[in-house]
Amino acid sequence: VKAIESGEVTDLAKMILDDEPRATDQVPLLIEMRDETGALVKAIESGDSDLVYLVIMHIKRTHPIPEFFETLRHMQEAQDLYVAYAKHQDRDLLQSLFAHVQRTTDLGMTVLQNAYQQMDTLPVSRLMKTAATHFSQAKDSQTAKIVEDHIRLLEIQKECQQSFGDRYVGLSMAETIVQLFRHGQIKRATKVVKEFKLGERRYYYMKIKGLAEGKDWEELDKFAAEKSKPPVGFEAFAEACMTEGNTAEAVKYAEKVTDHGRRCEIFLAMNRLRDAAEAAAAAKDGDLLSAVRSRAKDPATATYIDSLAADAG
Repeated sequence: VKAIESGEVTDLAKMILDDEPRATDQVPLLIEMRDETGALVKAIESGDSDLVYLVIMHIKRTHPIPEFFETLRHMQEAQDLYVAYAKHQDRDLLQSLFAHVQRTTDLGMTVLQNAYQQMDTLPVSRLMKTAATHFSQAKDSQTAKIVEDHIRLLEIQKECQQSFGDRYVGLSMAETIVQLFRHGQIKRATKVVKEFKLGERRYYYMKIKGLAEGKDWEELDKFAAEKSKPPVGFEAFAEACMTEGNTAEAVKYAEKVTDHGRRCEIFLAMNRLRDAAEAAAAAKDGDLLSAVRSRAKDPATATYIDSLAADAG
């Protein structure tokens, strides 16, 4: 210690310091001796993250940033600890660190996270393009494609928001498409579906949901008539109508459901017990017919169900 105070730091002084059993004493003294690398090694070996942070912050404060980054490049444990700190305290410097040590995937993710924190869509789009570039450089083509799709979606949302006046920016892809259908923008919604190459079943569910929420029953009827067997079945149409409180429309589609058991369940959900009973009888499902009968409070309905059960028996 006297050697340090006098400015006469020798190899002997360092050897004596190596015999100091407590890292909490060693590390501050090594810092005073301007042996930051040695201090960082001792701090890491101690397993004391507070000591490691002490050395990291000292180096950051007393050295140029490029030198600080170089130290972290060669000390993975210290680098990981600083990354954990910077994620919450200094995201801009974290981005620079990832660029310096060529952690391109992490760099892309950081840029992407910064983009999501932006309120204005212009910098968001710009940052996402930068993130996509980093992912491509990291040969992470799958993530790059996801980001590129998100950039395109954001551009579409901005365009729709300007054209139609409703809020689109911030919605998911599915929510964007459903909202377009809900507001009658059928051609635009269909174009988005094709552009992102969405599957037929997903397309059907989104269009059914959007048209039902928009109460466009005529357009929904046209859509249902496009195929004799829709890929999602007629039950999807019936359920969407039920959700929006239109029982008359729901009945129309329920009657087209070919699976008698499923048709029974749909009619039960609408409390149309006679229709449900007829479907259960057609399915030759005595247990299901009994379940429908147990719901019947009206004597006339109960008698009708009993007659169906007798005929089935």
